[in-house]
Amino acid sequence: MSCIKKGLFVVLLSGILLSLFSVIAKADDCKTWKWHEHPGFTMKTCEYSSGGSGYTSISHNYKKDITICWTLTFADGRTSKGCHNHFDGEESSSSCFRCAKKNSGGVTKIALTKFKEH
Repeated sequence: MSCIKKGLFVVLLSGILLSLFSVIAKADDCKTWKWHEHPGFTMKTCEYSSGGSGYTSISHNYKKDITICWTLTFADGRTSKGCHNHFDGEESSSSCFRCAKKNSGGVTKIALTKFKEH
């Protein structure tokens, strides 16, 4: 292989690797929370890759609708409460300013305060 072909190959390979790393690096930082008493229910707390804010995400695989309430506890000691009527098969999310580590240190705990199947 000539030096020019080797050089082009290295440049092309470098570009591909750089593109892959930039895609991987931009993923949101999420933590998944599960409860053994509610095995089909999942809640995620996420920080956007920019670090400026975040969101919560809820999903479940029950065959019924549910009503859930929770309290998020953050590393700075603050808390935030929320409730949601969640429908069968629905995945929902809502914004969460304090879910970003730079705004509160991030979520350290989620307490479910209500879980009711309909």
